[in-house]
Amino acid sequence: MTDYVPSLMAFPDVDVSPETNEAKYDEQIRNFILFMANVTAQHWQDPQLLQVLDPAVNSIPYLNALNCQLTVARGGRHPKVTEDLLHKTELFAATFDPIQLRYAGLAWERLCEQVEWITRNNLVVR
Repeated sequence: MTDYVPSLMAFPDVDVSPETNEAKYDEQIRNFILFMANVTAQHWQDPQLLQVLDPAVNSIPYLNALNCQLTVARGGRHPKVTEDLLHKTELFAATFDPIQLRYAGLAWERLCEQVEWITRNNLVVR
C-alpha cells in the first residue's frame, strides 16, 4: 500500500463533528471528497484497503474502494464475486456512517445497483 492510505483515514477529524460544527464538517467533507477524486482506480482496487479502512468511520473511502473492487470482480468474460467481498459489502451496509453517506449518494446508488446485479446473476463464488 502506498502513502495515500493515511490521507484516506484522516477524515473525519475527531475534533469536528456534524453535531458540534456543521459548517466546518461540511467544508471538511467536501474537501475530502475532492481529494478522493484524485485517488486512482488502481489504488481503490488494492484489496488491503478494505482491511485497513473501518466502514463505520471511513464510510466514504470504504464505499469507493468497495464499488471499485466489485466493478472489477464483475468485469471480464467470467465475472466472479468472492464471498469475502460480499461479506465486506454486508459489513458496510450494517455499519456505515449515515451522515457521511449523505455526501455520497451516487456511490451508494452504484453499490445498490451492483448488489442487485450480483444477486440477480448469482455471481458469488464460494
